[in-house]
Amino acid sequence: MLLTGSTLRARDHQFKETLRNEIWTEVWPKLISGDFKPRLFRVLPYHEAAKAHQLMEDSNLLGKIVLRF
Repeated sequence: MLLTGSTLRARDHQFKETLRNEIWTEVWPKLISGDFKPRLFRVLPYHEAAKAHQLMEDSNLLGKIVLRF
C-alpha cells in the first residue's frame, strides 16, 4: 500500500466533507484495529527538532520522523 499526502486548501467544501467521511469509515477503523501502522523512521525528543530537520534534508529516511513532547 502506498500512502501519500496533499494539501486541501484549493478544494471545495463538498470534496473536503466527502474525504473526511471516507477517512472516518475506511481509514480510521484500520488505525484503531492495528491493521495499518505508519512507518516510523525515528522518534526524537522535541528538543532535537533541528536534528529531525537535518534528517529530512538529507533525504536518507524511509518513514516518518516524530517529535516526542
